[in-house]
Amino acid sequence: MEKTKKVFLIAAITLVIDQILKLVVKCNILMSSTVTIIPHFFSLTYVENEGAAWSILEGKSVFLVIISFLFLLFIFRCLKTDKRKTKINVLAYGLMIGGIIGNMLDRIFYQKVIDFLSFKIFHYYFPIFNCADMAIVIGMFLFIIDVILEGNEKTIMNEQYEKIREISNGKNSSRRRKH
Repeated sequence: MEKTKKVFLIAAITLVIDQILKLVVKCNILMSSTVTIIPHFFSLTYVENEGAAWSILEGKSVFLVIISFLFLLFIFRCLKTDKRKTKINVLAYGLMIGGIIGNMLDRIFYQKVIDFLSFKIFHYYFPIFNCADMAIVIGMFLFIIDVILEGNEKTIMNEQYEKIREISNGKNSSRRRKH
């Protein structure tokens, strides 16, 4: 399967999982109620966020939809021009696209995002988030890792190229001396 098709398949799967889980939470958990899954660590808490992460830009749904759309255009442009298409890269693009579309649909249809994943570690409660948020963050993390690995790969390839060049220049210079 062509790598671009794989990106869109991953995006579609991410989007479907995100939207189904949000619907399940919305239909089965009362607003601001908590269902404990792992005591003192993980629970489901249904909240609606009218802003972005940590509720910044609260009530600015139209602006956040526009920003999301611009990010999607940027990612599509990167996807079109990026010739690498490694497995990590494909997964990163797919997760980011699916996550952005998932939250963008919430903002378009509800003017807010449904969040429900709640973690507590060492008496610290992380901000409640959703699967789309998780996909975006993991996708960005994987993209950064891929860029770093590509940089290391290029460095290694450049070093190998320089060694080959030195060897070939050395052989060429020794041939010239013989003649």
